[in-house]
Amino acid sequence: MVVWLFSAGKITCTRVAELKGKYTLLHKTVISLQESEIQLLQEAKRLSVELEQQQHELEKAEQFPEESFSEVLQIRKQLLSCQDEYNAIKERESDMQYKIRCL
Repeated sequence: MVVWLFSAGKITCTRVAELKGKYTLLHKTVISLQESEIQLLQEAKRLSVELEQQQHELEKAEQFPEESFSEVLQIRKQLLSCQDEYNAIKERESDMQYKIRCL
């Protein structure tokens, strides 16, 4: 179209060069946008797969038996109780050693 207008004397050679430059810039921009769109679509697919995996892991965790959680809590309570008892024994031992030294 531009060449036809130039041949018909409707636009100047400078205007043809200007329009070709704008067209080239627009063409490069379109290609760049298409490449960006492809990258974004690939990233969206990757994130979608990752989300599905996380949802699957969450579903598995939610199906974990309740008694296992209560068993863990019970064992944790026993551990804390034993630690408290151990600390009390250490404190009594320390008190006894102090009393022995004082004698």
